[in-house]
Amino acid sequence: MLARIAGALPPVERAYALARFGVLRPRLLSVMDELLPSEGPLLDLGCGFGLWSAYFGATRPGRSVHGVDLSARRIALASRVAARLEVRATFEVGDARDAPLGDGYAGAYMLDVLHHVPADAHRPLLERVARALRPGGALVVKDITTSPRAGLWFTRALDRAMVGLDAPLAYRHHDEWARMLDGLGLSPRVVRVPDLLPFPHVVLVAHRR
Repeated sequence: MLARIAGALPPVERAYALARFGVLRPRLLSVMDELLPSEGPLLDLGCGFGLWSAYFGATRPGRSVHGVDLSARRIALASRVAARLEVRATFEVGDARDAPLGDGYAGAYMLDVLHHVPADAHRPLLERVARALRPGGALVVKDITTSPRAGLWFTRALDRAMVGLDAPLAYRHHDEWARMLDGLGLSPRVVRVPDLLPFPHVVLVAHRR
């Protein structure tokens, strides 16, 4: 599955996709796959090249995915990947902080998106996503927590190499994320997934009350 998704991309993006699949290993992806609703519309925020839209759409045919990303080029590639894999997915260019998101989603997810968003925009963004979910809908957030510190330093160094010195990086401890989600009318649960690599991964699943 992962090889088919990467193979639908041009060479440079294919190399990036394989690197991302190396970081988000099959075990971690399968955990998130189980946490998301098995059918219904899903919202993919910061969808990029559509890697996760293709993956989660392909594992459960009852799902449809709507992806939002800032880059028109990435959106075009995401549409190409979905078409090649015959995944039910639509995409649009937009900033999740102010683009119309619609409502009635069975689930939504953000994979390594929030720590690239300025800290003061975290709560407003999550509030918008919470409103887009139907009652009982699930939000799955995969991000980087702040412990252990050595793992955070390792991740920060890689992020800086990728995005440069001026781009925002705003990490939070998973307990802080959980409190924020709870205050927005969601019932959060934290899932830590051990990894051989030193990334301090954390997954939060939160259902709208």
